[in-house]
This record gives sequence, C-alpha cells and structure tokens, in this order.
Amino acid sequence: MDAKTWIKVKDIFSGIVDLDEAERSLKLNKICNGDQELRAEVVALLRSNDEVEDFIEEPAFTVADALPPDVEPTTDKVIGHYRVVREIGRGGMGTVFLATRDDGEFQQEVAIKVVSSAFLGRESLRRFRQERQILAGLNHPNIARLLDGGVTDEGLPYLVMEFVEGEPLIEHADKHNLSIDERLRVFLKICRAFAYAHGNLIVHRDIKPSNILVTSDGDPKLLDFGLAKILDIESEEDRTATNFRALTPAYASPEQIRGDTITTASDIYSLGVVLYELLTGSRPFNYESATFEKMIQMVSVSEPVLPSQAASRSRRGGEEEKRRRGAKTVVPSSPPLLFSPSQLKGDIDNIVLMAMRKEPERRYRSVEQLADDIERHLKGLPITASQDTFTYRSSKFIRRHWIGVASAVVIILVLIAGIITTSWQARAARRAQARSETIGAFLQNMLGSAAPEAKGSDVKVKDILAEAATRARTELADDPEAMAQVLLTLGRTYVSLTLYGQAEIELRAAAEASEKANGISHPTTAASLAWLGIALAYEDKFVEGETVSMRAVELERNLHPDGSEDLGYALFGYAANLMQKGDAATSLKAAREASEDIKQSLGEQHGYYLATINQTALANDYLGNLDEAERLYRQTLVQADSVEPRYRIFIAQAALFMGKLLIKKGNFDTAEIYLNKSETVYRDVLGDSNTTIAYIRQISGKIRIHRHDFNGAVMELRESLEMFSKSLPPENGYVLQSKMALGLALTRAGKLSEGEQYLREAQTAAAKTLPPASALRAEIESTLGECLTARGQFAEAETLLTGARAAEESETTSTSQTAFETKRRLSALYKAWNRPAESRKY
Repeated sequence: MDAKTWIKVKDIFSGIVDLDEAERSLKLNKICNGDQELRAEVVALLRSNDEVEDFIEEPAFTVADALPPDVEPTTDKVIGHYRVVREIGRGGMGTVFLATRDDGEFQQEVAIKVVSSAFLGRESLRRFRQERQILAGLNHPNIARLLDGGVTDEGLPYLVMEFVEGEPLIEHADKHNLSIDERLRVFLKICRAFAYAHGNLIVHRDIKPSNILVTSDGDPKLLDFGLAKILDIESEEDRTATNFRALTPAYASPEQIRGDTITTASDIYSLGVVLYELLTGSRPFNYESATFEKMIQMVSVSEPVLPSQAASRSRRGGEEEKRRRGAKTVVPSSPPLLFSPSQLKGDIDNIVLMAMRKEPERRYRSVEQLADDIERHLKGLPITASQDTFTYRSSKFIRRHWIGVASAVVIILVLIAGIITTSWQARAARRAQARSETIGAFLQNMLGSAAPEAKGSDVKVKDILAEAATRARTELADDPEAMAQVLLTLGRTYVSLTLYGQAEIELRAAAEASEKANGISHPTTAASLAWLGIALAYEDKFVEGETVSMRAVELERNLHPDGSEDLGYALFGYAANLMQKGDAATSLKAAREASEDIKQSLGEQHGYYLATINQTALANDYLGNLDEAERLYRQTLVQADSVEPRYRIFIAQAALFMGKLLIKKGNFDTAEIYLNKSETVYRDVLGDSNTTIAYIRQISGKIRIHRHDFNGAVMELRESLEMFSKSLPPENGYVLQSKMALGLALTRAGKLSEGEQYLREAQTAAAKTLPPASALRAEIESTLGECLTARGQFAEAETLLTGARAAEESETTSTSQTAFETKRRLSALYKAWNRPAESRKY
C-alpha cells in the first residue's frame, strides 16, 4: 500500500469506526463504490482495531457480508484434483473448505484455502503466493504440509493443504484438563516446530492459539504461515505499507505493533503470550475497547501481571464474554483454571516473562533456548531464566531427591553432594546450551541485519547466505563446533540452489572446523564431507570428489553400521562422482545402496529419494540398460502430482533424462515433449539463466543434428555454449560437450574449419583434466576424427578413432551408442581412404 492509499484508508476508517456493524457495511459500500482492494484494506484495519479474540475469527462485520456471493465454492464443486465437501472456516483472506481427492488415484482428505474476490488486491495475492512458497519449503511433523495449489475456474488462487483434524490449543488443553506439565510438553513440540521454521529463515509473525491445532494423539500442528516473512522476497511495498494489519494485536510483540524491524525475537514474544494464556487462562494485556495508540502504549510501557498471580482467575469469565460477543466456538464444559499461584511461581514466571521482555535483545536468543529452559524445568534442573543462586540450585536438588532427604544428617549430606553435583550439571548444561545459544543468536542476528529494513534495499537469498558465511568465520571463530554446524547448513543450502562453487567453499570450511573441534570420526565432520563430495561431483571435480565421498562413506558406515540418511547422502555423492568419472557399473551399486538408505530414512515421496532413483536410472542408461532406466525415470515422473512442490526439481531432472533416453531410442518427438516440460520447471524454480537451461539447449541441438537440421543445431548449441561459458571454466564437462556437439554440427553443415576449431579446443581442455580412458574424452576424439576424415586428414583421424575405440572397449567406459558411432566413423574413414578391407571390419 502506498502512502496516498494509506491516507485514504485511514480517513475512511476514522469515519466509520464508531458505527455499528450494519451502518459500517452500508457506508463502506457507498464510499468504496466497487473498489474491492480499497474495501479489503479498510476491512482489515477495522478487524485489527476491534480484535480481542482473533481478527480472523471475529471480523468487524460478517465476512459473508464482505465477500461477493457469486464466487464462493459450493458443495461438490471441483477444485483441481479435489471435490469440495463443506466449508470448515473463514479467514482474513478467504474461505477454507474440506475436500476429497476426485481423480480416482487414491483417497485423501485435504483443506483447500481459497482467496475471495474481495481480497484480490495486489498485496493479498502477493501474500497468498508467498504463503504457498513458504509452506512448500517446510517439512516438519508439527507443521501442516502444503500438497498442491493453483487457480480456480473463477480465477481465485487456492492452496491445498494437509487436513488437520484437531482442536485449537487452548480449547484442547482445557477440554482434556491437561496438567501444567502436560501443557508444557505440548508447548515444547510447538517450540521445536518454530525452531525448524526459524532455521529455514522464516519468521511466522502471527503466532496465536487458533493457528495451532492439537490432534487426538496430542500432537500440535502449526497452521497459516500466510503472514510469515521470508527476508529475501520482501518488497519495497512491504517496507512502506502499514504493518499492523498483518498481525493479531493480542499476541503481537511491541516492535511488531510499533511497525519496527521484525526478527525471530518477535515470534519468541508471541510464543510467550501463548504460553501465558495456556497456563493462566488469560492474556497478559486487555486490549478490549483500546485504540491502536493505546495498544502501543500498553505493550511498550506496561508490565504484565505475573502468570502465578493471574493463575487464580477463572476462565469462565472469558467464556461468558465470548458468548456475549457471539464467538463461533464456545466450550461451556471447560472448567476454570485452578492452578495455584505456587505451581507457577518461580521458574514458570521467569520463563514466560523472559520470552515476553519488551526489548528483543533481552528475550531468549532463540526458540531452542526457550524450549531448553522448559525441558530443564520439567526435569527439575536449573533454568537460565532464573538467577543461579545457591538457594535456587539447592531447592531444585531437594525437589528431585525428596525421598532421600529423610533425616537431618542425610539432608545435610545430600544437600552438600547435591550442590556439587548440580553445580557440575549446571556448568555442563551451560556449555551445551551456550553452543545452541551461539548458533541461535547468530541466526537471529543474521536475519535481522540482512533484512531489507536494515539494509534499505531488496535482499536475496544469496546475499543472506554470503553475508552469513563471512560473519560465521569471524563471529564464531572461537567456537569451531558451532561454526562447523552453521557452515554445513549454508553449504547444503548452496547445493539445493545448485550453487556448487559456493557450496564447496563452505563445506570445506565446515569439514575443517568440525575436524578441529570434534575429530574426524564425528557426525558433523562426516556429513560435511558427504555434502562436499556431492558439490565436487556437480562441479566436475570428480577425481577429488571420489576420494572425499569414499572417505565420507567410510566414516558414515562406522557411525551408522545399519544405514542412515547421512550414509545415503555420502553414497549418493560417491555414485555421482563415479558417473562423472565414467565408472557407471560401480556408480550403479552405490546409487542403489544410497536409494535404500534414503528410502528407509525419508520415505518414497521425499525429493532426495527421487534423486537417488534418478541417479540409479542414469547409471543404467549409461550402461545401455535403456528399458530399466526408462522404468526408473517413470517411477520418478509418476510422483509429479503427489511430491511436495519444493521437490519438483527432481521431477524436472527425470523428465530431462527421459528426454535424453528417448533420443537414444530415436523417439525425438516425445523426447522434445519431456525436454520442454523439464525446461519449464527449471526456469520456474531456478530462473532463466541457470546452467540446466544451457544443458537442455545442448540436448535440443543434438536432436536437430539427428534430424539433419544442422544450421538449427548450430544456433541451439551456440546459445548453450554461451550460457555455460558465463559460469563454468573451459575444462568443465558440460562446456566440453557443447563444444563437441557444436563442432559436429558445423562439420556436418560443411563448415569444416570452424568445426575443427571447436573440436580441437575441446580436445585440448579434455586432455588437461580427463584420464585417457574417460568416456567423454574418447567421444571428443571420435568426433574430431569424423571432422578430420571430412577434411581428408586420414592418418590423424585414424589415430584418434582407434584410440577412442580402445578406450570404449574398456570396462568402465563402454556404452553401446558411443561405441557404435566410433565404429561407423572408422568404417567411413577407411572407405574415404580407399581401404575397403579395413572398412569391412566395422
């Protein structure tokens, strides 16, 4: 929202805020005069001002009155692959429906969130698309999963999400009469889920009990990341628009309500408010009838009542208020909270108030630290939020060992021993916690300092990662173990972004730091080497990559004799390096084992499992087992509709490989269909300038060569080579393949001199980096042999072709297609050389 629109929204708001609901609606209709985007902004502002329980559940006037009736999905309406069963809720952007899978593939209940036309302004659509991107990147058992998404026939965006059958957090706790400890254990799971989200650079910004459902098994599920803030995609519009409507005031942090910079500390404050309400039945501040300015004053200046003092308040009063206000959900059977002040006094008071400190820097440094304190309290151990005094440590010890304290003498002895033991435990816990705090503080600091509000310019993921890597080396220099964990995470992220050069740098540093801190036989060291091996494979540094991956496999086998996810990564890297080397047979064995380990750890629909299937298929493809390779590629492709959106890249990879395989089978038309599908996804996920697009252009050029469209092939291959050369060195395998194919196209187009030039460049670069038996080196020399034959340079052509033939006959490089092509070229050479007897041998 720009400043001019904001002034208009405020003026309308001021004129109708004091009217009753019916008058508001009539006057708003007249003023907005069909401007639905303007109306949506005013409606959102009214909801925020009136909000006491939840602005999504209790709008200033009914949502049905605000939304056009002609666009609401009805029962039995089909949306994508799903059929609507019934409406299950309405929110700030639209309506949520229960639906079932309708395509006959399998049975599945889902929740479909549809944006209403009243909210189809630029900001709402952007936030909806952002929610889809955010949820697609989250994979945690306590976060509702995104399954699908698209646009309805009416042009309304929708998300298909895991249907969570559960109760809102507070209602669940009250209905089942959960004890304090039981409530804290549920809250611990919530904290772990938010810690995972923060680790993925996501700040939720709208944490509240209604966004947390608890299943019948007692497992919480986090909902609605629609207001979450991913720092790399925040726009200028975000920084100039008002921030307060993208929050629920009752649970928002002081900085959030004031419109200041939001970091993970803002989520920690909101979690503190949720915990306060979960344990006391009331909220720390009463915003009813308060103006927005009053809210700011209260949350910035006033101190909340201690949870122990608020615990004696009955929840019945709150329920009566909900009935009076016409709330949708009332739980008349919920008993009043009868936790005594003594049950909450001390640790719980300190934990909640530390999470809710007004200054972000004085709160818990991370959600992990908050969770650790709760866990320590449950175990009867000292917490960091309490003053670590002699009396405090002693009291904690006595509570844990009350049976042994039976006589005055025993009390004294146990107390002395307890003080010593507990002091040691506290020091050990502080050392372990210090590392967690260090990493958490580093992450929070990184998020805050890299934010667009702090930088004053748009920030991308690569910018955040680059700055984080630089700062990790300085800020964590005194803690190499913490540095190793941070750099490993950054390296893995770079691999997922296909930025292998940057990944190599961070993963090397991670392995070195972990080995220094932990030794070589440590999970962090082994994992760093495993991912380094993957990066080296895709950088075409397979000689070193094979050694690194082999070492990672050895370490992981010692650490996990029965197999593990990390062993799967190490084996995958080993297989990838062997494929680059040309040893497809050994690569196949490693890929199969990697596939089993990843399958056992992550399941068959996980993207990394699909990657191992693709790697296994590629090895079979290379060995000439085309039918088995095709079967495996189709095994990946059949997952296209069910795989999580963030794993679409592996579907695109399978489509690419399938296209290549069909070229070998001579089915060029179908091959192009798969290649086009692959290119569409790659462009969508990685942008237009990524090297995979260059590779697809290379393959398209080869198809044109097969069709004898040599001039068209030259155009495709020049584009491919130009794209590759911008980011890869001349000796890189992909660059060599484009040069080789371009040289062949030019040769067959009759441009022999230019064709020879490219082929000689490829030959020279390959000789510097590839072993003599390398399949790619043999193929380049075979292709150059064809060019020289056409130029009449028979003797040199014979040397190159017989050398290529010998290399192709070796066990590790033989493929039916390349071997056939070289024999054909030898036959053509001897015919042109007028040596028919030798020609007949081939």
